[in-house]
Amino acid sequence: MANLIRTQQTYGTVQNAEKKLAKALEREGLTLQDVRYLIAAATGDNAGRFVPVLVGAQYIPYIHRGVTVVG
Repeated sequence: MANLIRTQQTYGTVQNAEKKLAKALEREGLTLQDVRYLIAAATGDNAGRFVPVLVGAQYIPYIHRGVTVVG
């Protein structure tokens, strides 16, 4: 299976990944309850690490804040 999500920053726990995402959203006055997101589990060299991922093209600007965005 291929690692489809590639990112430089991963987090050691799901909670830390959610905190990072919440902090990025806070700048726009949004919360985790306002968006569609998932916490992806990294594989390969980063196995056991987690990545916050926003779901939706409208969130593309968040890539500049270190958040992965899909579709």
